[in-house]
Amino acid sequence: MIYADIDGLKQVNDTLGHMTGDQMIRDAASMLRASLRETDVLARMGGDEFVAYALDEAEPHALLSRLQQTLDAFNHLRQRPYQLSLSLGIVSCGPAANVTLNDCIQQADLAMYEHKRRLH
Repeated sequence: MIYADIDGLKQVNDTLGHMTGDQMIRDAASMLRASLRETDVLARMGGDEFVAYALDEAEPHALLSRLQQTLDAFNHLRQRPYQLSLSLGIVSCGPAANVTLNDCIQQADLAMYEHKRRLH
């Protein structure tokens, strides 16, 4: 499971307006979807947060690598007045983990905040 939070959305909303911020949210969703497989599940949790449940992802860091490559390619095109960046938390949860889906989401959320603290 991956918990993703868009970095800098408040600043984009405050400086470039909410229409641009809404575009940033749509772009983040597109980049996440482009990095996932058809069997994976992506949901917007609200605001600037998303959860992705990657089914049968044997190597979770491969998914993070694909996502970073997708973001880098998006930002390289410079078609937007912002750089798209995501703070990510990843946890492994499946039937063997013996936890609820809500527990997995909370663990991934905590891992995302840990990642955000390390970056900022």
